[in-house]
Amino acid sequence: MNGSFKLVYGEVDTALRNILVQTSSGMFKNPFSFQGRIRRLEFALSALLVTVLFIPILFLILYVDSTAGILVLPLYWFAYAQGAKRCHDLDTSGWFQLIPFYSLWMLFADGSRDKNRYGYSPKVIVVYSSTTTFSNDPTIQEHDSDDDI
Repeated sequence: MNGSFKLVYGEVDTALRNILVQTSSGMFKNPFSFQGRIRRLEFALSALLVTVLFIPILFLILYVDSTAGILVLPLYWFAYAQGAKRCHDLDTSGWFQLIPFYSLWMLFADGSRDKNRYGYSPKVIVVYSSTTTFSNDPTIQEHDSDDDI
């Protein structure tokens, strides 16, 4: 492809700039909150983290002291909060994660690309243009299409 990627920061639209700031905030922001949306990668990493942390807690419960089961509560809260945010990315209620095998759908389905009732897409927005210049503003960062962004 001949052309260039332009990250939009100029005169294009202040609202678009706000979307860029909101969506590029990174992973694991407010991991215990049930608000917002997360991508598949963050959901998969969360599931892996819950699995890895659950094993030693289960060992403590079974072989050391059964009152160590209280340690499972923050882990469940984290898992359900991340699951609810992934459901929100699919534009469904967080309660859908309680449907058997729905977590497999949450792992592999692509989230909604646009803003939905739960917020903006967690993906970073990049505008492609082959010849159009959006602004004469020097703050626009230009990248060749062969470069990694």
